[in-house]
Amino acid sequence: NKLKLNNLDVVEVAFEYAAPQPSFFGRDRVGAYCVSAADERANRTPNVLEFMDTIHTRGEASGVLRVGPLVNMRCSWLLRFITGDDQVLAESPLLRFTHGHTQPLQVHLALTGRADEMRVKWVSADVPQPVVLFGLQRSNLTRQQSATQSSYQASDMCNGPATTQFPRNFRDPGQIFDAVMTQLSPDKKYFYRVGDANGELSDVFEFQLPPAVGQAEPKTDAMGPSMSFFVYGDLNAPRGATEDIAEDNGNCGTTMQLIREDMERTTADPSKHRYVAVMHVGDLAYAMGSTFIWDQFGQLIEYAAARLPYMISMGNHDYGYLEGVKKDPEKWPAHPTFEQDGTHGHDSYGECGVPSEKRFHMPENGNGVYWYSFDTGLAHHTVLSSEHEFARGSRMHDWLVADLKAVDRAKTPWLFVYIHRPLYCSVAYSGDYYRSLMFRDELEQELADYHVDVVFSGHYHSYERTCPVFGDRCIESPNNKALAPVHLMVGSGGYKVDDAGFYRSRWREQGFLEHGYGRVHIYNASHLHFEFVSNIQRGVKDDVWIISTHNWPSNRERYPPGYIATQDLVGFLAAAVLALLAANVVCIPAIRRARSTDTVASAFTRLSR
Repeated sequence: NKLKLNNLDVVEVAFEYAAPQPSFFGRDRVGAYCVSAADERANRTPNVLEFMDTIHTRGEASGVLRVGPLVNMRCSWLLRFITGDDQVLAESPLLRFTHGHTQPLQVHLALTGRADEMRVKWVSADVPQPVVLFGLQRSNLTRQQSATQSSYQASDMCNGPATTQFPRNFRDPGQIFDAVMTQLSPDKKYFYRVGDANGELSDVFEFQLPPAVGQAEPKTDAMGPSMSFFVYGDLNAPRGATEDIAEDNGNCGTTMQLIREDMERTTADPSKHRYVAVMHVGDLAYAMGSTFIWDQFGQLIEYAAARLPYMISMGNHDYGYLEGVKKDPEKWPAHPTFEQDGTHGHDSYGECGVPSEKRFHMPENGNGVYWYSFDTGLAHHTVLSSEHEFARGSRMHDWLVADLKAVDRAKTPWLFVYIHRPLYCSVAYSGDYYRSLMFRDELEQELADYHVDVVFSGHYHSYERTCPVFGDRCIESPNNKALAPVHLMVGSGGYKVDDAGFYRSRWREQGFLEHGYGRVHIYNASHLHFEFVSNIQRGVKDDVWIISTHNWPSNRERYPPGYIATQDLVGFLAAAVLALLAANVVCIPAIRRARSTDTVASAFTRLSR
């Protein structure tokens, strides 16, 4: 029904079989093909099997199929009506995007670590003069910064399917542009747009820097304006290339829609909350070797990410720790702890972190996107990789201790750590649970000694909140002030929900097996309010006030003399039960055989007499 497209347009395809209708058409379908500029120039037509997606007719003799929303993936779309035995019965003209392949899309911000800067990245085809234009008025963007650009090839990644060049696997990811807006002030709102200085430009977006370090518009009590941010992990729920990735259906599309509504409410009433960032705690796109899913993911997050710094950490589906060891052990180092445990190390399906590294640029005070830290207002944020060696003496562990030690709690009293795999989570997956104990053995003492207030995580596709916990036990003062880190696991962003229950634990205060996201509101140096927003209820389902003076004793023993940790007690009881069962299996038949032998012997003796 249209030949010219805007980004995210839906195309309707009408079909009807002429009489006499064929006897068998149940497997017929419309194939959608993404034809690159290079293919167009070479007059190359895609093979019938080189489709990006298919939409089935469901055995109908006539009807209208909806194709899309179609993301501008730097190509033109071709639609074909294909039979079950791959014969092409009809073909559309090329459906071209009005703004062409150079339309700047997937715009997202990030903090640089400097208080007066904001980074912006975007994707398009190559352009001669990539820039960001910005200023204090929407209609007068008087300042300009040039952008650098990069991309990646299939050969940059580690193994298949990510290295397989095919429409549904690796295809040209476009050019990824990177610019930094400088000399900004935290008390001003800025407007900007990106693209080619003499060509296609994006829509105009707006942002405001987080409050200056040591400031968060605090009140003397727990009421009033807050410095707030969103937090979640495991967001994307991949679908076909022509399906609606942002559909408001309860998973990732609903998460981003509700966050958009939160942002719009605060724009209308800025006296309530001031959102300063989105924290995505690992497992970003779940692309698993498919470039088009990265294009969809960039579109999914753009509303929030183009207005708030989108800060990421790496998860197992972003970086498979075993995938690159043989290719380049310097770039992809060994992970002895996970290797000894037998942890699966190929969860990114060959991507081994390359798309994440290219598409996102985090502060440069650690190891790129893998570990880094930054400040906002009254908070210091430390981001770790759960997929790199974390044991004491490792590079990341040494960096973590140095980072925590350098925090000035007079300026940033709140201290948060983000790591994809949780230290505390009781969802009943035994392998991941025992892996969480490994993280506790190497990290928990340091997190407590340096008075980390909250540890945010994902990985499990659910929500769980602990008490202030250290050494497997809750530690609070009589007036409910936290004396240990609270662990908030918010891996509920949108990927399919866990199908296990919860183990019994003394430290879990709440947990839900459903989709949702977190909102963190910092009111002052001692009061923080956390909310879990349920996608099903479209509102707050769990919340907690965390009150802390951040000065509990250091160098506490994780397990004091005489204390038996829950997992040790459970393990002992399980071993005892198994031993009793084994004894029953072995001993009872033996006793019965012995008694039977005695009975036979007695009878023989009587007969002999």
